[in-house]
Amino acid sequence: MTGAPEILLPRGDRDPASPALLSEGGTPCSWAALHETRDRNAARIAAWLPAGGTPRILSLLPDEPTSALSVLTLASSAAVAPVNPALPEAELRDFASRLAPDAALVRADRPADRARIEALGLPTLHVETDAGAHCADFDLVLPDATAPRGSVGQPGLILSTSGSTGTPKLVPLGCAAMRSSAENIARWLRLGPDDRALHMLPMFHVGAFVDLLLAPLAAGGSVYFGHPITTERLAAAIREGRATWVQLVPTMLHHLLERSDPALVEAATGLRFVRTVSADLAPALQARARELLGDVPIVQMYGMTETAGQITSNPLPPETARPGSVGPAAGPEVRVMDAHANPRAPGEVGEVCVAGPTVMSGFLDQDHGE
Repeated sequence: MTGAPEILLPRGDRDPASPALLSEGGTPCSWAALHETRDRNAARIAAWLPAGGTPRILSLLPDEPTSALSVLTLASSAAVAPVNPALPEAELRDFASRLAPDAALVRADRPADRARIEALGLPTLHVETDAGAHCADFDLVLPDATAPRGSVGQPGLILSTSGSTGTPKLVPLGCAAMRSSAENIARWLRLGPDDRALHMLPMFHVGAFVDLLLAPLAAGGSVYFGHPITTERLAAAIREGRATWVQLVPTMLHHLLERSDPALVEAATGLRFVRTVSADLAPALQARARELLGDVPIVQMYGMTETAGQITSNPLPPETARPGSVGPAAGPEVRVMDAHANPRAPGEVGEVCVAGPTVMSGFLDQDHGE
């Protein structure tokens, strides 16, 4: 690693005692505690890393605030690839063979995960947590040996695509790209210090880090971790976390409409908006959801892992949103072009092309990538 490490987590002018991260039954993590924890562990990482190169770290962590903070802390100096802990053994081995990690990040109190990593022959970084401290408190226990020099590349995250159009690919996202996307989201949604996001996404999804962590914190707001992800838990999590906005996929909205839960209707009165991601939102479903949730705005957006999230988005009131549309460009530059990179006229079919600081430089496991 060369130069000073990137700082992913914002600092800014915030009340150090105000909460930044919260979870059910846990002590809130204040802004002061957030940065004390981050700085304490960043110093350990800096002493462990060699000069030059960026080690790749496979992360096998559960959906908890400690996971979010430890990954982002490490991602300021290394390239961290979060993986679904429930991956079958064969898929984990396949992912590791494509990633070629230098080490792995696991929870110290999850021996089954440690055993899976040891079977891969990787050095381990252990995340130790303290239930008596704040909900995101952790200490990294690093191997005695200096970290491998790693490959040429940038610190940040390495995320896998969904594979909806073929074999999943590995997407390297640098710190600057993620910060830029988070700022776009915060600005577009007019997030502020009084906003609190409900976090129910898995810790291997781009939205788990950019949309629901970096964006709220960039605006000086806070995040409530409401895992596990179930439609049954949504109303309670909104109420317990005092969330002002939530992010859902259309499938979950559909399930909520089928249930017509009175508790959800009551909890939704405190929401400023609902943001939908990952799939198209049918206009009829959007209209029914607004009716169920007491006319809470439903904001449909369009994004990709390769662009660190948001590309386009419908606006919030009083601006007009168009049902069935993903809205105008909301950060990066967007054009519709033909196969020869010529702009297409309105109403013509073409390819959506995106440019800007949030766009990746290339797939990690392709010849043209890093």
